[in-house]
Amino acid sequence: MSKFACCIIGAGAVGNALAVLSSHNRETYLLVKPEHKKLYSEDLPEISGAIDKHASPDLRIITREDLSALPDRVDFWICTRAYDVQNIPEYLSLRDLNNDRFVLASNGLGLFMDLSVDLGSQIPIIRALFSFGVKKTSPTCSELSGSLISTIAARIQDEGFLNETLDFLCDLGFKTSKEQNIAIAEWRKVITNIIVNSLCTIANSNNGVIFKDKKIKIKAAEMLAEIKEVANRDGFNFSNLSEDVFFNSITPHASNINSTLAAIRNKKKTETDFFIGRFLKIANAYGIHTPVTSSVFEELKLIENLS
Repeated sequence: MSKFACCIIGAGAVGNALAVLSSHNRETYLLVKPEHKKLYSEDLPEISGAIDKHASPDLRIITREDLSALPDRVDFWICTRAYDVQNIPEYLSLRDLNNDRFVLASNGLGLFMDLSVDLGSQIPIIRALFSFGVKKTSPTCSELSGSLISTIAARIQDEGFLNETLDFLCDLGFKTSKEQNIAIAEWRKVITNIIVNSLCTIANSNNGVIFKDKKIKIKAAEMLAEIKEVANRDGFNFSNLSEDVFFNSITPHASNINSTLAAIRNKKKTETDFFIGRFLKIANAYGIHTPVTSSVFEELKLIENLS
């Protein structure tokens, strides 16, 4: 049993699922907005689909005002939207973080560096990236599909924490691998986010449209080539990521609705700027022309602005 309690920030589909699984393994808290505390306290989170499980009755629902009452040592799991990561240090300002650790599970390119700068290099941070289907079917229920897969990475000085996180995720049922480089881990995940989230959102369809629609599949392949060129210039070689490997990786999640499309359908802010937006900034910095991805970004932003 870890000497650190687990506090999950972000009660979205991923945060809910993680809270349910963690609550059966260690002392767990789910940090929610004040207006949601009553709902979550009366109807504890549950997961369905690939795994059917209710949260342990010991799961504690808290708000920002309860932070001072947390144990002395806490692992904070950040499962918020990418655009909320920058607010985490201020959000936790009521607490002394010197004895705490962080696991950043939000998707987005460059988020680890952002958080490390904001928190300070002395705070241990693990980069965690999940690859499994999950969606909300009710405010407190997340439906899972496919296998629970995760990739984690950390700085050299956080190797011990990295190994603890590996053991913890494996205990929860995740097939977990360690990536030697944090940036590679973010690049590997964001490749899928850029292509799937943008094209499937424009098509207003589930992930399967990527390989079922011939025109969309061709565009996805063109985007993959552009992304690999930029990543290679940035020092990361994804030559082993062929078109077949890429499309096969999406197949298990073909029926899923990506987070960008879900956000637009619910008239919420998307994370587009942290996926394709940040990618295009890197491409422009290197002077690399990415006509297909740039055109897709413009179309995606138009849809977002009109939603």
